Amino acid sequence: MARVSAVVPREVIGDLLSIGRGGFETSYGPFNVALDKIEVIDLKELRLDLSRGFVMTFKTPVILSPKIILPPLKKIMDKYGKMKIGHLTLPVPGLIFAHALRLWNRAVPEDLRLTRPNDKDDIYSYRVAVMGTALTEVIGYKTWTETVILGKNEKGVLRKTRGFRGYIVMNIKHKITRKAMERALALAKYLGIGRSRGIGLGEVGIDPRVVEEGVELGSEGI
Repeated sequence: MARVSAVVPREVIGDLLSIGRGGFETSYGPFNVALDKIEVIDLKELRLDLSRGFVMTFKTPVILSPKIILPPLKKIMDKYGKMKIGHLTLPVPGLIFAHALRLWNRAVPEDLRLTRPNDKDDIYSYRVAVMGTALTEVIGYKTWTETVILGKNEKGVLRKTRGFRGYIVMNIKHKITRKAMERALALAKYLGIGRSRGIGLGEVGIDPRVVEEGVELGSEGI
């Protein structure tokens, strides 16, 4: 059983209630669907409190492209944008933030997008990646890599890549980045983060950091 999350216009919410049961054939195999419940959340109200730090749990393998933080300059993008370098298998804060920010800005209406005056989306993602990495305290983490199957190519050969699972405990010290992530990571809790989210990868949990008698809590059972 799996949860399916999506950003949809308010006008189609009523149509979702008519979804019943059914089977679907996809390139990844057959899927059976049964509606259990619907949770509706207004994007304007979607926000986390990250002021005291948080635990981010990677429930399914996360696939992040490090090229998202290339400096957004045409000369650099033309030279390195198509270079094949694989995916990052470490939970680098700025890289996570840049992916979350891009997810938010591509999912929400224009009036809710997170940008700075005169910044394009890729420029602000670069700012968040740099400042988020430099000014985020990483308190602890435990991760491991897993090989995942993304499907088959045109010749029927399995397409595989490497992702990571585990958790990271961090505290964003840069206020502007933290405020942006309180919105962007709130959406990532529902839609996931990174690539291939549509097939269940990149599912994350985000919980407040809790410390009792000097012991970090919130990542048990990982």
